Amino acid sequence: HGLRGAARPADQQRQPHRGPVSLAVLGGSISAGSTVSAGRGKGWTYHSKLAHALGATLHDGSLPATGPAYFEHCFRSQLPRHGADLVLVEFSVNIDIQGVAGFERLLRGLLALRPAPAIIVVSSHVWLMADPASGRVVQGACWNHPVTELSSRVDMASSLQARAQRWKDAAHRGDEDAVAALCRHYGVPLVSARAALLDGVRRGALRIPGFMRDCKHPNAQGHTYLAQLALGRILAADRAACAAAPLPAALLPPPLHENGLDDWGDSQCVRGAELEALVAASEGFQMTDEGRGKPGLVATRPGARLSLCVPSVPRRWRPFPTAHPRRAGRPPPPLTT
Repeated sequence: HGLRGAARPADQQRQPHRGPVSLAVLGGSISAGSTVSAGRGKGWTYHSKLAHALGATLHDGSLPATGPAYFEHCFRSQLPRHGADLVLVEFSVNIDIQGVAGFERLLRGLLALRPAPAIIVVSSHVWLMADPASGRVVQGACWNHPVTELSSRVDMASSLQARAQRWKDAAHRGDEDAVAALCRHYGVPLVSARAALLDGVRRGALRIPGFMRDCKHPNAQGHTYLAQLALGRILAADRAACAAAPLPAALLPPPLHENGLDDWGDSQCVRGAELEALVAASEGFQMTDEGRGKPGLVATRPGARLSLCVPSVPRRWRPFPTAHPRRAGRPPPPLTT
């Protein structure tokens, strides 16, 4: 109810000639609602609650257990065909093998979209777990996780666990801090569960199991907190700044990371029925989404064989901007198919 009431001023100021605001989300298992609560489904995710509060249409492009290494190539196919007014980006706890530079390449791609959507980065937080016997934080351990034996005897509502929480992002190589640095670098709004909730947890005003399902996945109440943070950021926006023309893609600042510039050209990604259409021959493969909404071809036996016929499309070369001296003037790679 609080979300719905708070959204009213923004709804009243919507331009009369426009339809509902279009909202899209890119993210991993948190956005996909993988562990919100049994039987409740995606209607309880933070972006569903935000869309309801804004009276917005919602396009969910999230995928569980998937990070920027996939989305930096395929974000266009995960967004609505006709674009979105607002894109929520949630990957702080899903930084994968490409590292934070992959997130930067994704962010640069989103900032180069035209027409330009508004972008908000939604940063969840990995809550630490202390060993009840020693009181020390157990690095890499995740409470309420079936493969973590220690978690079965940890009371995350205890004062010991509250005191164990730190601002420093110790759980995932500092990825949460690195994502925040990228948002500052590119001037992208960020809402942070850590910034909003850590002090309350340490003071005992909030108990972690009250809003988290495990160390990194919020429950329904945790999703409400994320929705409230995003809504508050939208309502606090400077309308004059929002009306200003977006920065041309060619004038984006140099990448913060050495390999944070996408020089691979435009990727083409296919999933589901589009992937099946490329199959030339298949022995022992079947299409499945593995019960997680991630359709793909999976081998069902050893020795399975799969042949794909991929259209030959030359790669488009985009020169590096001269603002990046380490790469300026480098000759383009040969065209590939």
